[in-house]
Amino acid sequence: MRIAYLSLEFPPRVYGGLGVYVDEISRGMAALGQSVSVFTPGDGQLPRQEQMGGVDVFRTNPVAIRDGLDIFLSPQTLAWGDGLRFLEDLISINLQSAAMVMDNGPFDICVAHDWLGLWGGMAVKRKELPLIYHVHGLEVGRSDNPNQQLVALEKRGSEAADRIITVSEAMKRQIVDLGIPPEKISVCYHGVDAGFFDPQRADPGALASLKKRYGFAEDDIIILFLGRLEPVKGVRELMAAFPSVLSRHPKARLLLVGRGSLEAWVKQELQRLGAGFATLVTDHIRPGGDSSKSSHAKAHRGPC
Repeated sequence: MRIAYLSLEFPPRVYGGLGVYVDEISRGMAALGQSVSVFTPGDGQLPRQEQMGGVDVFRTNPVAIRDGLDIFLSPQTLAWGDGLRFLEDLISINLQSAAMVMDNGPFDICVAHDWLGLWGGMAVKRKELPLIYHVHGLEVGRSDNPNQQLVALEKRGSEAADRIITVSEAMKRQIVDLGIPPEKISVCYHGVDAGFFDPQRADPGALASLKKRYGFAEDDIIILFLGRLEPVKGVRELMAAFPSVLSRHPKARLLLVGRGSLEAWVKQELQRLGAGFATLVTDHIRPGGDSSKSSHAKAHRGPC
């Protein structure tokens, strides 16, 4: 098959899990003998077209569409503030990517990864190219105050798609709550590269230095949480389960790295848990990493 992926993230422009997933799945599909092309933004310096790991990569750069578009926007959309510029660039990228999909086809199928690729996906769907909407997350799970415009976009994309792939049964239920038939949705759990995460690969010296840096003992068993401190990331469930873990493994310790809306709650839970059992790190997070989602974090949250 010839498969077209529409993704905001692809190496070396990776902000979080979405980019890692698209990188891994595209190379995995290519290794299985499929022809995979990824359509993604560039940065003005990266090649417009190249092959990486058996995957054809097409990059486009946004063009300014704000001068003509702003006239037609509603007060609700204009309230996005700085996020509005990201939104307009995203629409520009999507429309250019859709044109590139049609120009470099024919493809057998197009996959839009998250709402960030829906404009392009729905555009090629109108050209009768089958569309899969891959839901990595939904607006209702990203924010305690969901942007109803994004909710409406996700619903429309779900209705337009020929098939929906999502990452969990819980996410499937959220999509069904949008009015989408459950038989249209397939759950495909994330895989893990067991070789990459093999503990035997860890540098003992670096691990000892890390434990010392954050006040852990040499024989402590460290459980690392790295991600945004948001409900969808599961930090509340982790904190709730940890006392049970401690009762069975007294040397278990938590190292949490991230920022987010639950930061104050996490700090309160750490105080309740007691000193020495867990550490929260917020001051060594690289801007643009998963803990902040960089430029599209604001657009994810809706009105800024």
